[in-house]
Formats: sequence, C-alpha cells, structure tokens
Amino acid sequence: MDIVNDVFLRLPASTLVRCRLLSKPCFSLIDSPDFAASHLKRTLETEEHLMILLQSDRLLRTVYLDAPDKLSDVENPLPPGGFTEVFG
Repeated sequence: MDIVNDVFLRLPASTLVRCRLLSKPCFSLIDSPDFAASHLKRTLETEEHLMILLQSDRLLRTVYLDAPDKLSDVENPLPPGGFTEVFG
C-alpha cells in the first residue's frame, strides 16, 4: 500500500474523492487523518493543486487558491446528505 499511498499523495483532492470508491482499503487510506495531513503538507510544499474541495448536500466544488474567483463543480460520487466538509 506504500506505492498506492505515494501515488495518491500526488493526486489533486478532486481525484482522490473519486478514488475513495476503488476499494475499502483505498477509502480508509484517503479518509485517514494522517493521509489528509500528509496530502496537505505535500500540496503546500510543492504548490501543486492548491485548492480547497468543498462538499455540501448535493454539490462538490473546488476552489483554487491561486484563482479564488473560479469555482468549479465536480461530479460527486458520494451519497447526498450531511454537512459541508473541507477535504483538503
């Protein structure tokens, strides 16, 4: 799973949301607080994929930090309902 972890760390958050559906181990890895912290740290260090991913009832949106006026909808593979969360 180390190789998968390294690959996932290089993906943007919007892609990681989709990768959560690959398997239970992938879901657990991506949803773990340690992975989220590592992903955020790498993103800030490399300045790649600098965005915030927001989930609300029926919407999943990205906001890129270098262009905060550009909001993009992402196809949401997650079930509707719940509160708004910041993924990373």
